[in-house]
Amino acid sequence: MAKSKFIGSKKFYVIGAVLIMLAFGCALVAELAFVKQSNNDNRSIDEVTASEPKQNVITEKRLDIYATEDGQNALELLKSSAVVEYDEFQFGAFVTTINNLKADSEHYWAFYVNGEYAEKGIDSTTLNKGDEISLVYEALDQ
Repeated sequence: MAKSKFIGSKKFYVIGAVLIMLAFGCALVAELAFVKQSNNDNRSIDEVTASEPKQNVITEKRLDIYATEDGQNALELLKSSAVVEYDEFQFGAFVTTINNLKADSEHYWAFYVNGEYAEKGIDSTTLNKGDEISLVYEALDQ
């Protein structure tokens, strides 16, 4: 059986080296993404499950984030802590998706500051160090 001219050639070793570098690059990107996610200690994500009579189990999703300095904008803080999608309107930004959980016809992302329903929109809220913002995936009142 004849040995292939490709195996043992320069091309073979170059392609092999490129594939190994790609594998290490992918592993490095995955590791950096994990480290960035786990090192962000100013946020917590909780999933609370509760049941109500005559209804299915309800899962509440929330994201709590703490301001680390005075003057932080709530929307910018959220964007630095999660994957966020929002729509811009004349009245301000409306958060539609956080970490791939999208608001729908039955749910929305409610915005709270220090445990109170926010009086301003997320993009016009300025925080002080230690303030907590919470975005809670809530059911719309029917």
